[in-house]
Amino acid sequence: MTMVQETPRAAKEAVRSKKTRTQHPPLRFIIEPLTHEQYVVMYRNLLAAGARVQAEAAQAAAK
Repeated sequence: MTMVQETPRAAKEAVRSKKTRTQHPPLRFIIEPLTHEQYVVMYRNLLAAGARVQAEAAQAAAK
């Protein structure tokens, strides 16, 4: 088995891509955790959407 030699250009590209990767932090550090109020509102909206879908399904079944 022969080892593939990395060309200088490929090495340069690897370094360049590494640089751009370290410039901006991963998203999980940018996105702030939800406050309790935000979480409650989100959950209520989710429940309301589920109830709406169920109501539409019941209407469609009744027709």
